[in-house]
Amino acid sequence: MDVKKDILWRVYLTFFVMVAFAAVVISQTVNLQFFQAKKIKADVVVKVAEYRTVEANRGDIYSSDGSLMATSMTFYLVGMDCSSKAMTEENFQENIGALSDSLSALLGGKTPNEFRRELEHSRKTKKHWYKLHDALTYSQFVRMKKFPLFNKGKYEGGLVYTRSIKRKRPYEMLAYRTIGNMDVKPIGIEGAYDFELKGEDGWQYQRKIGEGVWVPMDDASSIEPVDGGDIYTTIDMNIQDIAETELLKNMRKYEADHGCIVVMEVSTGKIKGIANLRQDSTGRYWEDVNYAVGSAVEPGSVFKLASYMVGFEDGKYTVNTKVETAPGVYMVYDLKASDLDHGPYGLIDVKRAFELSSNVGVVKLTQENYGSNPQNFVNRLYKFGLTEPLGIRIEGEGKPVIRYPGDAGWSGVSLASMSYGYGIKVTPLQLLSFYNAVANNGKKMKPLFVERIVDKNGNVKTFPIEVLNHAMCSKETVRQAKIMLEAVVENGTAKGIKSDKYKIAGKTGTAKYGYTRNKAEKSHYNSSFIGYFPADNPKYSMVVMITDPKKGYYASEVAAPVFKAVSDRIFATMIDTAKLKKTSAAPLIAEKLKPSSPEDEHVLSKKMAVKNVPNQKKIVTPALGDTKVPDVTGMGLKDGVFLLENMGLIVKVQGRGVIRKQSILPGTQIIKGQEIIIELI
Repeated sequence: MDVKKDILWRVYLTFFVMVAFAAVVISQTVNLQFFQAKKIKADVVVKVAEYRTVEANRGDIYSSDGSLMATSMTFYLVGMDCSSKAMTEENFQENIGALSDSLSALLGGKTPNEFRRELEHSRKTKKHWYKLHDALTYSQFVRMKKFPLFNKGKYEGGLVYTRSIKRKRPYEMLAYRTIGNMDVKPIGIEGAYDFELKGEDGWQYQRKIGEGVWVPMDDASSIEPVDGGDIYTTIDMNIQDIAETELLKNMRKYEADHGCIVVMEVSTGKIKGIANLRQDSTGRYWEDVNYAVGSAVEPGSVFKLASYMVGFEDGKYTVNTKVETAPGVYMVYDLKASDLDHGPYGLIDVKRAFELSSNVGVVKLTQENYGSNPQNFVNRLYKFGLTEPLGIRIEGEGKPVIRYPGDAGWSGVSLASMSYGYGIKVTPLQLLSFYNAVANNGKKMKPLFVERIVDKNGNVKTFPIEVLNHAMCSKETVRQAKIMLEAVVENGTAKGIKSDKYKIAGKTGTAKYGYTRNKAEKSHYNSSFIGYFPADNPKYSMVVMITDPKKGYYASEVAAPVFKAVSDRIFATMIDTAKLKKTSAAPLIAEKLKPSSPEDEHVLSKKMAVKNVPNQKKIVTPALGDTKVPDVTGMGLKDGVFLLENMGLIVKVQGRGVIRKQSILPGTQIIKGQEIIIELI
């Protein structure tokens, strides 16, 4: 019996102890949950603090004439710390009415009374974070900092914010792939010059106040970011626009899969225009692959220039040497070189063989002179610099493929196929550099995309012109090459682009690729034209390559007309610029240049652009609550775009210089999302 009582006593004691412990736990939980929660949350918020990166502003990218091609737009996530101890109740009550009015006018979405009620509630509950907006533009943010209460500083005023930076291109797709981006893999100029553009990030001691928002705290060890430098490219926006427009026009006409065009300044190697277009599944053309730089392809007949120059350089033959091309077919083992599409041509000299793009002529001469020692032929190509990349800074340059005798894949027909541009691969830019060297009297230039970088302190780093080879070949070889290139346009396959105003020199190329045994399947072609102008005093060289056109394929009709259209418009600009410099009478020249179409009028506005523009009008922030379209004429592009986009308009840009016209008149009621076109001169 005593044992039973003893056991029961122990059980009861244990039970009461457990009940008491549970009561204590429950009471503390209730206390923490309902009475101490606010204090604990506040303590946690204050304690969650660390050093965080402050992103530097990325530098801008400009064309050679100062047109803005890429810039960083800053956006702000802003809110209010209504629990700030530095914000006195007197200040809060004195300014809350005016602040609510200002917020309603700027942000919309809520009435002044709604803003006031929510802010007063946040103040009463000592809320650390009351979100105002998640993407204010810079000018909106500047206005907000001047609002009542907020103008007393970040502690007394309670305004807290973080910023984010987004990259924008005022000219949208123009030179899009060359400018590049940092989205997934660094590409283009953005990727190649990322180190110079990105600047140096800073560090700042920040505390977390809610919703993933971090705000700065006073700390002497904080390091301010150093903004990136601005890059000035070699690209001329006028030439860029012309090149891209004309390439797109013919690609649409012939329903081509993709294509590219590059315009280079002969004496310097500066790239003045470059476009790469591809048709997507919807039929739209856009830039996503840098074909000019990265795609090594079989060039076809445009490579015949190099083949003939090998013979000129070795003294094997001249432009006057005769070659028998009858009966229009020449066999090298199982390789058949044929002229039967347009020939046979019979007994002709080398110049005429090149004019007519005779396959028999170039293969026969190459086999007769180098068939027993093909290494001598390839060695010359090495000396021309055709077997190595150009070494440009933009990533992704395609590597040339030109086999040497004895290499894997070399056969008895390799020399013959190589002589007229098959069995080898080179990029359009590499071919252009070779042709440019001929135009430049044998001096081979390295393509240049960037002229200088200017940091935020005004220090300038220039990129010098680079010569890859001061004498790629002899002057005599260059002389004969020039004779042949001019003859192609005068009397040969490209005579359809002959101009009576200036001379063009160049070569057509129609290369078949993607061979198939299915004879019913349509063949695929690369149509190209490479040359320079004016031929008697070369200023620009150019390559046009259009791949897989569906309605025609001969280079004389697909690629050469693009060259002519671009060179005509550039030459006209050269003449106009010369007159302008001579007379300093822009109005007179404008009168003489009478546009015959809206397109010509658009080009004319570009021709009349001059670098020494008048003083630009400074940006004027609209009055609080203004919902009318501002007058941006006289402003620079960057200021005008900032101002219009900040007011909810979608901006399209035409021309360069300063803003002279806007499609929506100043004072018109703004419709959010409406498109406005601004014209620069």
